[in-house]
Amino acid sequence: MKNILICYNERTTEEDKTSLENYFKNDFFEGNSEIACEFIYDKAAFDRKKQAIENNAYDAIVVLCELTWEGHTSAQLWGIELVQQELCLNPHVFTPVLFVSLFSQAEILQREPHKKIIAAYALGYHFIQLPIATKDDMARFYRMERVGTLEKEDAYHFASRKAMVQAIRHDVKNIPESIEISRRRLLNFLETVSEGYKQRAEEIKAKLGETSLTVKDIIAICNEIEPWFADEYTHPSSSGEGGSSLKNYKVLFLEDEKNLLDNLKIEAKGKIKIIHCTQTSQALKKIEQDTSNEIKVVVVDFRIWDKPEDYYHQRMLEPQGYRFIENVVAMGHYCVFIALSELPRMFQHRISSLSSILIVPENKQLVLSTPEQRANFIQKLHYWAADTEERLKVNAFGSEKLFEFYKRLLMRKKTLEKIDDEAKKLIESFENEINNNTTSNVYKAPTTIGILNGIKGYKEEWNNIYEGYPDDVYIKDWIGKIFDRIKSKGKLVPEIEIDIRVKLGVIRNSGREKEIFCKIEKEALTIGENIQSKIDDVYNQLDVKERASIFNELKNGMRILNFIKDENTFIDKLIVRRFAIYLYYWIEEKFEKYKIARVNDFLIKGKIEVDDNVYKKTGKTAPNNSCTSKGLRLTPKLGKTINSLQDIALTFEEVIFFRNNVPNLYKKLI
Repeated sequence: MKNILICYNERTTEEDKTSLENYFKNDFFEGNSEIACEFIYDKAAFDRKKQAIENNAYDAIVVLCELTWEGHTSAQLWGIELVQQELCLNPHVFTPVLFVSLFSQAEILQREPHKKIIAAYALGYHFIQLPIATKDDMARFYRMERVGTLEKEDAYHFASRKAMVQAIRHDVKNIPESIEISRRRLLNFLETVSEGYKQRAEEIKAKLGETSLTVKDIIAICNEIEPWFADEYTHPSSSGEGGSSLKNYKVLFLEDEKNLLDNLKIEAKGKIKIIHCTQTSQALKKIEQDTSNEIKVVVVDFRIWDKPEDYYHQRMLEPQGYRFIENVVAMGHYCVFIALSELPRMFQHRISSLSSILIVPENKQLVLSTPEQRANFIQKLHYWAADTEERLKVNAFGSEKLFEFYKRLLMRKKTLEKIDDEAKKLIESFENEINNNTTSNVYKAPTTIGILNGIKGYKEEWNNIYEGYPDDVYIKDWIGKIFDRIKSKGKLVPEIEIDIRVKLGVIRNSGREKEIFCKIEKEALTIGENIQSKIDDVYNQLDVKERASIFNELKNGMRILNFIKDENTFIDKLIVRRFAIYLYYWIEEKFEKYKIARVNDFLIKGKIEVDDNVYKKTGKTAPNNSCTSKGLRLTPKLGKTINSLQDIALTFEEVIFFRNNVPNLYKKLI
């Protein structure tokens, strides 16, 4: 099921509204039962949906280009600007967008060249002309997925005025015939400049009105007006707690000039905390002391002198900025590196390529030159820090509901400290017990088991958590599991038949039962690469009643988590998860096979079997994930199988924990 949010102009009567909604459901989407439409008709309704949009609750958002919300006229094509400002520039939104219009794409871009985002399908922005979409257009729409991080970054160039000026400068160099288009785009941007630039903007407009414009003229104008526009990459969220406030991130500067950052420090107060080091050794100490990885951005001058202000007596005594970057990476510190240097850009790129480290170059004189440029740079620093922090919040749980728990706990320092302390106790107890253990065939740690028994909730199964997804997600997941069971047996055995019959609600030995059995068995035993299409085939074979029966049976076996009731259990599971990761590390050092099974054996039974044959005899030919993986998983980074410790997706807090408490494990992880 695809949940679609449709932004359209207000209908004057209920009849008109019903007619429009029927048009989309029955004509545009051709009565597709897999599409669930939700309509909004004004900006206030859009703002109320902002939280859901930022949570990416919709599979796609459809926007009419001719939106007349807030007094705009249809000719202004304000719907495109809404997407640019509210969706494209919002760092939290990764939902694909479908633009619809009574105009063609060519007609829109001839009038409004700066609205080229409507043509950026590869970045998550599709366009269809009303009233009837072609089959190809609809096929492309159905293929649209969540916008990737790289595409999101690229899409800023189609929404930020500053980035679009940069794009004009790039395009006009390569496409000389685009001078006229560039002229019209620049005229549009000049209408939006702040008051302090109005007079100069009028002079540039007059220049743009000349018939003899050249590529050089366009480039010169772009160079001049680009600094007038602030970077809009960090479009603030208007929803949620403290949505308008900025987090005070730490940013480390390695810059040899002592007073160069004075103005920046004053203007950044309350937005970012600047740590200024003039020597490489001093900066390295700051990184070493930052055991919690609070420094998310490191800004580096490549050239470091001991006395930069005294040309005749200065010496290059400290390792240079590029060597400092390599040292920080080797220490396992996670951050984004910004080169703030006056050295040639080609040299900076060469250093980046030689070190195999991504380094973002910025022009020192430009970004520090004016209050506007410094404000722009501060905004960029905040964006880089926030983005880095977001990347570190790895979803290691395999469940959205469990990840919600985790995000709630991140706001409580004392709870996180408790998790650290209890996990450390478990690890220390296990190490002490193992070091003193003389048993040759079984590893036991009685004291550790005693601590685990005091943590009551970690053994509670949280398999089959109800997430609130559309019904078809659960049904198709069940079909996939049935396929796996049939494949492992080589045929449709009686116990699987019973499960299918119960879920479907069909009568034994009926023609319908046999029909479905035959279909499922055939598809399961002929699965090639396209497993999903086989699952879809079986799903489409089921009627409405059968689908409802399966879902109801499945939901009866699911659990709805309660944040208050289940919080302590979740905390217990986090404590044990850290111990389980350490245990996996210890087991990996000693055994080649059945590593996860051994982790769970210890957590459940208090012992680790040495002999692989024990697992074969008991049928444990695959990892038994009954304790660590079903509810709070040792989730693999790639694929479905954990083959080594490096495959486990850790949270940022876990990385910090192991760095500080189990350095040997941490070194292995990095």
